[in-house]
Amino acid sequence: MEKGLKYDKPSVMKGRTDVNSITNWNAPLVWEGTFDPVVIDSIYKKMDPRIAVIVFAVGKYTRFLKAFIETGEKYFMVDFRVTYYIFTDHEDEVPKVQLAAGRKITILTVPSATRWQDVVLGRMKWATIAIDQQIRSEADYVFMMDIDSTFRYRFGAESLSRLSAVLHRGYYKTPDRANFPYERRPQSQAYIPIDEGDYYYTAAVWGGYLEDMYTLVKYCYEQSKIDEKNNIEAAWQEESHLNNESVTWILYRYPLTISQIQLALRYQLALRYQLALRYQLALRNQLAFRNQLALRNQLAFRNQLAFRNQLAFRNQLAFRNQLAFRNQLAFRNQLAFRNQLAFRNQLAFRNLTPGIEEFRRLRSHVKGAEILEGNDGMLGDNFRPTQPLSDRSVRAAFQ
Repeated sequence: MEKGLKYDKPSVMKGRTDVNSITNWNAPLVWEGTFDPVVIDSIYKKMDPRIAVIVFAVGKYTRFLKAFIETGEKYFMVDFRVTYYIFTDHEDEVPKVQLAAGRKITILTVPSATRWQDVVLGRMKWATIAIDQQIRSEADYVFMMDIDSTFRYRFGAESLSRLSAVLHRGYYKTPDRANFPYERRPQSQAYIPIDEGDYYYTAAVWGGYLEDMYTLVKYCYEQSKIDEKNNIEAAWQEESHLNNESVTWILYRYPLTISQIQLALRYQLALRYQLALRYQLALRNQLAFRNQLALRNQLAFRNQLAFRNQLAFRNQLAFRNQLAFRNQLAFRNQLAFRNQLAFRNQLAFRNLTPGIEEFRRLRSHVKGAEILEGNDGMLGDNFRPTQPLSDRSVRAAFQ
């Protein structure tokens, strides 16, 4: 202990009695009141550790960077050396924040992603690569955190250990492990049977010694790749793999510091926003599906209506053509009948008239005599007016 350091005398008779402060494998459960922040910070400051904070700000998540870094400067590992490793696809949107001495920001570029699930799963991949290629030589401890978060209270050296995890604030009081949202499908590498499991950890914040974190992150990444090849995605992505029994076995090899709800509350994960974002995304997808379905139904209805109208038009046109044909046929038949009837009448008339009608009847007269009243003209002596004349004979007679 540092000489001259002032702190309260520890007691073996006083302490938290309302919560459990140790696991059944002898790892500490850290609660407010189970440690002295002055003492524990003093111990670790002598070691002067280099602490890396890995966050991913892809797409619209860059909007959370400013609040995260500003509150981190106020509450996270104050007076320790800290590097914020920001993985982003929008380097120009990383804000300029005044940092304390010994603290800095390192920006690492990653590809964009269309789904937040891909961002989450991509964290393990890019974190594994970055730790292996760069961070290993620049840090002693590594923390992976969600960017849509802010710090509200102290987050100090009590979280520094070989490995640290935080119990999910929605399930730390759950008495039955069957109610934990573990991955329950045996096809996934994150599968946990219904009667197994100890705690449910959040993936919002986890950390530890660099080499141990590298082993853990790489293992989770490899398990997710196996799932990808099998066309399955764990229920809660890397959080499901983090809670898997095989991962827990890795954690059991070392003393593990488990922080309870107080630490999660200090970290103040924007869980409500995240849930609202997921709900909003699901709602948008559902609404888009409904709109698409409604559009398809509307289009199908329009096509069906158009088909019916077209069919009705065709039937109406066919009926009109058929009616016109019938009328035309009836007209032709009627005309033919009239012509035939007229012909029959004319023929009958001709048959009733004896010979060709007389054109004129002229009375007998003496050559050179004046025409008597009632006579119409004069013809030669040989003209016999009582004899039937043809049309030709009449025309010739009057020329």
